[in-house]
Amino acid sequence: MSSYRFTVLPFLLVLLTFLTTFPFSHGDSHHFQPGPQTSPRPSAGWESEKFWGTTSSYVEGPITQPVEEYSSVVLAAERTRRKDPLDGFKRYTGGWNISEHHYWASLLFDIWHYAHTSVAADTCVAMNEWVVNPTAHTALDEILPCVDKATAQETSLKSKEVTSQLVDVINEVITNVSNINFAPNFVPLYFNQSGPLVPLLCNPFFHDLTDRPCTAGEVDLNNATQVWANYVCQVSASGICTTTGRLTPTFYDQMSSGVSMSIALNSYGPFLVELEDCTFVRESFNDIYSDHCPALRRYTKWIYIGLAMVSTAVMLSLVFWVIYGRERRHRLYGAQSTADDQSSHHVEVEKD
Repeated sequence: MSSYRFTVLPFLLVLLTFLTTFPFSHGDSHHFQPGPQTSPRPSAGWESEKFWGTTSSYVEGPITQPVEEYSSVVLAAERTRRKDPLDGFKRYTGGWNISEHHYWASLLFDIWHYAHTSVAADTCVAMNEWVVNPTAHTALDEILPCVDKATAQETSLKSKEVTSQLVDVINEVITNVSNINFAPNFVPLYFNQSGPLVPLLCNPFFHDLTDRPCTAGEVDLNNATQVWANYVCQVSASGICTTTGRLTPTFYDQMSSGVSMSIALNSYGPFLVELEDCTFVRESFNDIYSDHCPALRRYTKWIYIGLAMVSTAVMLSLVFWVIYGRERRHRLYGAQSTADDQSSHHVEVEKD
């Protein structure tokens, strides 16, 4: 038991020294200057490429339009200047980059006394610098395959175009098939249409893909299927309406599917574009940095202080225990010596 105490004591002393002398650091951003401008590459139309792992992304327009150049930013550069055991214990300068083994090596080198604080602070600083520099190439580009604004805008336009085309196809069916009373001998399109005319579907976009308000007599995408259900007839085995109506169940199901696709594109298209160009991620990172990182830094400091106090208390307890054990041994040794002296004196008296 005594040897165990003397073995643990030096380790606790070293631990206390590191805990009480290691400072908290909050680094500033470190920016690289943009590289030289390059001339645009000729292309017949818009193109975009994403090379996974090389953080290369661009959008090329026609030959008359230049390619947009981006600068590079090293995230949390000053915060992450730690000794790297994989590089001869030189200072690591690659910034916050969890896909870089040198970052983890430098982090693990310090993990035994403050890595939990360091990881949280590094991540907060890196997220904020990434949000502040939306067009710069950073280490997060290897984790989040974001596309540029031009490509995201092209995706948005395509989703609007498909939505508009679906609505046009449905309206053509209503205008040219359902709302026309064909003669019985016109078999392909005749199914005994009768009753009030089916209202047209509201197209949310003009031909130039700008927002378009609905006009009188049109039904909105959100309630079109409920309105059209009133125009569905019952059909015979040959597909001819036997009751009043201008839509067969087959036509109604196909039109409902088209409406569902249009609603999905119109409703979720903008959100998907935000995911594509990382707008949603940047907003989330900004909220985390503003709402949670200040408290996280404060609480990690409290944890650090608490661990230091616990380490100090344990060290003092061991010191006092060693002192107490030593004094106890001295008392036992003194009592035993006194008893031996008295016994020797008693034996000498009896001999006399």
